[in-house]
Amino acid sequence: ALEYLAVGDSQRQANARATAAVAYRTAAALDPANARAREALEGLCEERKREEQFAEASRLMERGDRRGAIAMFARLRASAPAPAASLLEGICRYELREDAEAALRLAEARADPQLASAAELFGGLLALREGNAAAAARSFDAVGADSGLRAAAADLAGLSRREGRLTVLAAIESGYDSNADLTSSMLPQQ
Repeated sequence: ALEYLAVGDSQRQANARATAAVAYRTAAALDPANARAREALEGLCEERKREEQFAEASRLMERGDRRGAIAMFARLRASAPAPAASLLEGICRYELREDAEAALRLAEARADPQLASAAELFGGLLALREGNAAAAARSFDAVGADSGLRAAAADLAGLSRREGRLTVLAAIESGYDSNADLTSSMLPQQ
């Protein structure tokens, strides 16, 4: 049973959840008193449930149901840290002009290196909307060079240095492709 637990752990870490589930089930069958195998299986089920909720919230966002998406992202965040949910909730709130809440969610997302560039970009857009060109330029400058958002951020940084408060609708679409890099590996593992 211990060998199957080790295989399950390594496969779960490699994001091969189907194989991990088989290994954990086998460990539990070989040793029915093994609480660790049962807990690992329950954890896999919880991860899948969270992924499905995240996917549904993303679909709501893409369909324009910002309120519905916000509610689902908030539930995900309430149960465990979820930087990807924080980012998308922050974008929804930005689009609804709920700037204070958007700023909080974007700050949470900034803590994740994979999401920091997108969070900085939208943080810069918030700063522009507030008329704080210097803060906007700093946020745009912080967008990572390896990010697909870097070109737009560089353009916006230049505009914010020249124009101060401006409307950036012509420079960047406020939407964010929620399918681009937000994979299940970004959701917290239980």
